[in-house]
Amino acid sequence: RAEIFLNDEFVTGSHYEYINFYADLTTHLNYGGDNFLKVKVINQDVPNSRWYTGSGIYRPVNMLIGNEAHIKQDGLQITTPEVDTEISTVETKILVRYDGAKRVKAWLETEIHDEDGNVAASEKTPVTLYRGTDTVVRQRIFVYEPKLWSLESPNLYSCRTKLVVEGEIQDTAEERFGIRHIQIDPKYGLRLNGKSVRLRGSCIHHDNGVIGSVTLPYAEERRVQLMKEADSSGYFR
Repeated sequence: RAEIFLNDEFVTGSHYEYINFYADLTTHLNYGGDNFLKVKVINQDVPNSRWYTGSGIYRPVNMLIGNEAHIKQDGLQITTPEVDTEISTVETKILVRYDGAKRVKAWLETEIHDEDGNVAASEKTPVTLYRGTDTVVRQRIFVYEPKLWSLESPNLYSCRTKLVVEGEIQDTAEERFGIRHIQIDPKYGLRLNGKSVRLRGSCIHHDNGVIGSVTLPYAEERRVQLMKEADSSGYFR
């Protein structure tokens, strides 16, 4: 169980260590002075999990600083509802937060880039922001002759969104995604882009063996690579 304190004031906490969470520090900050941030770990509950996971911070921690108008954390969501090799549809759902004093008019400018950095599609959407509100903006973008994502060719695109108010960029968000179509039915099972795929998986816990519970990017990549190599026969447990 984690508890977050800023300048000895309780901010928030989390009772589940396998998900990320956010602590809004805005109202607890000592502007123009020093600030002391404390993370308290309470690991006295027994059992605390199915096995001993250790105590401490084992995932990345980031300080997010934004303007009054900003794209919320994890606020850029992408789906591909219509997929075709000639033209595919990409839909974005963007969550914008505004804490300013007066109503403002803004634009959300989105570009889809391929793996070579070329602009594959774009969209520009106006939005009016009101004080103390969250606003959801949806965009429908068409990508011509897309490179589809598959197990054999995991082609990825980048979606880059800018929040612009009075000609000035207030915030940006970027996510990578693949354009692919998934179907599930009782006759063919799982199909990816119209091709049947046999479900294969493994029970993988969050630790990296002797390295410990801390998440290291290369260790995670290596683990996936080892699993793929172990699956040469078509099955693994």
